[in-house]
Amino acid sequence: MLPKLQITRPAPLCVCKRAAAELKQYATGWKNYSRIRPHYYLVIRLGYRWRLLSKDGGKVWSLLTHEKYNVESKE
Repeated sequence: MLPKLQITRPAPLCVCKRAAAELKQYATGWKNYSRIRPHYYLVIRLGYRWRLLSKDGGKVWSLLTHEKYNVESKE
């Protein structure tokens, strides 16, 4: 089963395609993520400005800008 992708802000098409490709790799077992402390959230970096963040162990991923990611990851 593929993880669910939530897009909270309008993002360029190339970023959405990259996010979908990275999630497909994650679903097939590639370790393309890292864990961030103190909450042990999962994050996939999509370049300089965009991030995928999962707060539930990889079931639902949110596509966030780097600014929004900084706020969300500390909650």
